[in-house]
Amino acid sequence: LKDVKDSYPVDLAEYAIENKVADEPAFAWWVNYTIKKKARIIAKIKSKYWLRTHKFGIRVPRTIKEAIEIDDDNKNHEWWDALMIEMKNVRVAFEEHDGDTKDLIGYQEVKCHVIFDIKLGENYRKKARFVAGGHTTDTPSIMTYASVVSRDS
Repeated sequence: LKDVKDSYPVDLAEYAIENKVADEPAFAWWVNYTIKKKARIIAKIKSKYWLRTHKFGIRVPRTIKEAIEIDDDNKNHEWWDALMIEMKNVRVAFEEHDGDTKDLIGYQEVKCHVIFDIKLGENYRKKARFVAGGHTTDTPSIMTYASVVSRDS
C-alpha cells in the first residue's frame, strides 16, 4: 500500500473514496488532503493558463483565428508559419477516409485544438502544437504502452 500511495496518491485516494474505505485508518489521515491538493493544483494551472495573454512581452494567441489576427496586426506571418510547420509534422499521423465515418471500426472521435507558445532560447520563436483530447477516449484493454506520434520538432 505504501508503494502505491507514493507512486499514485491521487488514483489511490479516488479508489478509496469509490470503494468506501476512505474512513479506514490506513486511508483516513491522508485521503481528504490528497483530493483537496489535487483540486488546488488543477485550479491554479487552469487560472494561469487563461489569464496569461503575453509571454516575454509578446501576445500569445489562444485560437487559430486569434493567431491570424495577430499576424495581420503585426504585418507578418510568424504564427501562421508555426502552425503550418506543426500541421506538416502531424500530417503523417492521419489517414484519409472517403466513406461514412460510422463504418470505421476501432476508431473514436477526438476533439483537437492548437496550443501556441514562444520559445526564449530560440530567438523568441513562435511555436504551435496540435493536441488531441486523449483523456476523453476509451483506452483499449490491449494497450500496454504510451502511444505517441513521432515527429521532427
